[in-house]
Amino acid sequence: MEQRATTRYDIELPVSFRWQDKETTHHGRGLTRNMSTGGLFITSSRSPVPSANLTVEIRVSWSERPAQDVRLNVKGRVIRVEEGGFAVEGAISFARGTKTTGPVLKYRKEGQNDS
Repeated sequence: MEQRATTRYDIELPVSFRWQDKETTHHGRGLTRNMSTGGLFITSSRSPVPSANLTVEIRVSWSERPAQDVRLNVKGRVIRVEEGGFAVEGAISFARGTKTTGPVLKYRKEGQNDS
């Protein structure tokens, strides 16, 4: 039985990613299939090679206003490639300039007020 260090969450979000080989920077787009604090799986028609270092940007839209979108970044390494997608090991962090305050990311315990 497979034991994972972190819990994976099935979630589909749009991503853009890039990686570089010796001479060229490559770009691609896809969707997350699942995510955890240790990485994510991306479905895409374009995949980097195993062990490639890449940067992924995930955009989470909360409303009709793009100014309220949350951007997440992953700097990681491709650990598996399969037909239709690839797995990335890396830490997920907020992109520079992303506002992390306000009602979207504010956690409140049930019954707690905003005072």
